[in-house]
Amino acid sequence: MRRINTSVLLTLLILTTTTLAFNILPAFSSTTNYGIGRIDVNPPDLIKNVNDVFSTNIVIENVVNMAGYEFRLYWNTSILTCTQWNYTTKKWIQNASTTPFSKYYWAVYNITAMPDGRSRFWLSMASQASNPPDLPPGVSGTFSVATLNLKVIGAGKTLLDLSDTELSDPLGEPITHTVADGFVTTPVTGTIYIRSNGSIDPGGYPITQNGNTYTFTNNIAISSMKDGIVVEKDNIIINGAGYTLQGSGDGIGITLQGRTNVTVKNLKVRTFNFGIVFINALKNTLMSDNVTSNNFWGVKLQHASNNTVTQSTIMSNKYGVYAWNASNYNTISRNTVKTNTEYGIIIDYASTYNNMSRNNVVSNTKYGIGVYDSSRNIVTKGNMTGNGYVGAIFGQSPYFTISSNNVTTNFNDGIVLTYSSNGTIIGNKIISQQHGSGIMISSYSTNNNVTTNTLTSNPQGISIGFASNNKLSRNIITGSYQGILMDTASYTIVFANNVTGSQYSISLTSATNNTFYYNNFITTLVQVDARYSSNTWDKGYPAGGNYWSDYTGADANKDGIGDTPYNIDVQNLDHYPLKVAWTPHNVAVIKVTPSKTVVGQGFLLRVNATTINRGFYTETFSLTLYANTTVLTTYSNINLKSTNSTSFSYLWNTTTFAKSNYVIKGVASTVPGETYTADNTFIDGTVRVTKKGDVTGNGVVNVLDLIAVANAIGSRPGNPNWNPNADVNNDNIVNVLDLIVVAQNLGT
Repeated sequence: MRRINTSVLLTLLILTTTTLAFNILPAFSSTTNYGIGRIDVNPPDLIKNVNDVFSTNIVIENVVNMAGYEFRLYWNTSILTCTQWNYTTKKWIQNASTTPFSKYYWAVYNITAMPDGRSRFWLSMASQASNPPDLPPGVSGTFSVATLNLKVIGAGKTLLDLSDTELSDPLGEPITHTVADGFVTTPVTGTIYIRSNGSIDPGGYPITQNGNTYTFTNNIAISSMKDGIVVEKDNIIINGAGYTLQGSGDGIGITLQGRTNVTVKNLKVRTFNFGIVFINALKNTLMSDNVTSNNFWGVKLQHASNNTVTQSTIMSNKYGVYAWNASNYNTISRNTVKTNTEYGIIIDYASTYNNMSRNNVVSNTKYGIGVYDSSRNIVTKGNMTGNGYVGAIFGQSPYFTISSNNVTTNFNDGIVLTYSSNGTIIGNKIISQQHGSGIMISSYSTNNNVTTNTLTSNPQGISIGFASNNKLSRNIITGSYQGILMDTASYTIVFANNVTGSQYSISLTSATNNTFYYNNFITTLVQVDARYSSNTWDKGYPAGGNYWSDYTGADANKDGIGDTPYNIDVQNLDHYPLKVAWTPHNVAVIKVTPSKTVVGQGFLLRVNATTINRGFYTETFSLTLYANTTVLTTYSNINLKSTNSTSFSYLWNTTTFAKSNYVIKGVASTVPGETYTADNTFIDGTVRVTKKGDVTGNGVVNVLDLIAVANAIGSRPGNPNWNPNADVNNDNIVNVLDLIVVAQNLGT
């Protein structure tokens, strides 16, 4: 605060009718680091109608040890007049009880009409000691120092201009501070047009034009229930520069009808009936806008295509973004769409190929995203959280894709399909819906592929009701009351899913002709509750069925399939339960069988081997057959689709092999991503390479060998008396030729 000279002090003394001694003692030293204060107009930015009366406060914030202040506030006299004012007096003076001396203040104030068409309110105040050398301490904190009641008497905009401000400590030394002015704007009484020739009609409002760029220089309020801005020119940019276009509860904020290549950015559009409307519009862009508190649509696209709505906040409207009536190929991306009372985003009535990506759709009163009577739309990489009914719903809308979204804590369901077919739901994380399903397929929705989704802690993981011919694969369902719920559902394939930690892994009611295989059902509670349902629970042998955490059957032949069925009930039986939990990449050798266990050196022996792909993907791998550590043969580039198997038959010539016992095994190479490899190797006992004619394998050729051949004479594979070891020459029949070989080697 500037120091007061003697004449000013004398005036103050007369005004207060008190004789004062004003003396600052040098013994009281000043402290310099009192902090950065602030003096501002509050509220700073108002939109008012003509004849409105309102209050404006002058506020000092964040001061330390302040004993005085001074400011001048200016406004446009043609727009505002001051009807009443007051200032704070002793509120900010220190409590008199802190010292034995009484405190008082002095003040200078007036309102003056200035020659430049403005009015000025001037206020200067200071705290004083009653009796030197007793200086009162200053005050600290935030408080209002003056209030003015102002009345709007004309249209336009005026700056509430704070000038010549001073804050001072008890010694009269300045306190560093900042200043913030205010604005008062009266609404535009009619619609603003950007004409086809580029002109702004009517002129005089806070929009500047630089070529094809139109920039707001202040807020604009529209009164008289009118539209805001109607654009009649293509290829322009409207830059809101952070300002607000405000309506009076009716009309349209910005209308783009028949427009091409118009960009609206950095603008706040609020309190119209409709915020921003595209009609028959092509290749326009909304970017970094804030569309808030409009009665119906925030952003509406009607028969509008190839437009982009991006990086905007669209909130507290009835509908956030509404595209309908053949609005195609639009991109709605990277927006925050929240607290709208019906839908965050809705696509309706024959609107196709719209891409909704990376949107944050949260806390809308009913639905996050809704798509109706429209095909080939995409919802991807978004966040649908805390919506009142459903995260996303597709009704009568085929050929859709819902991918890589986070769908969390919606009140009922995460994703819902009704009368919607031929779609894909892939790679979504669907967590903690409050009362419904993570994914619900209902009302005759068919041929949908639901795959690689993670569903955690939903009441029902995936539910299917009155729907058929759908496919559920590779989903991870954890911690639900019912992992998979099917009611009046048929011809659905459920494979390669992990269902863990649910009260019921599967609940079925009147669900028939469905097929379940390669699923992992892991629970300590109920695996299947099947009512009035008859289904298939495996893909036959050797493909197998499902892994059940409570299955205890044996696997004597080491083919990975339980030797006894898993019994659900009389109508539901997994004939070939898996012994080990299913994994997405898994090739296995399930059989290596030599045609005989004893072979004469130099004769042939057939080794049969079978491999299978029990994973999800088509795999390419190799199979190597061994006799001990000697490679018999390798089959390369075996290509198998999921659940498919193939067999090989190798004719082993034992001529170069020493007489000994040989372990025969098959080894499948490990495929990329394969984590369970124990079944890549299969060992099936030993083969003894021995003397020619030694049928019994005891190391000598004698009458016992003749008897063994004689007992099998005339037999072939499959006959009751077939003995493959007696088929000495390996021609698939035991006959006199085999007897001759034995006879020729008797006694050796």
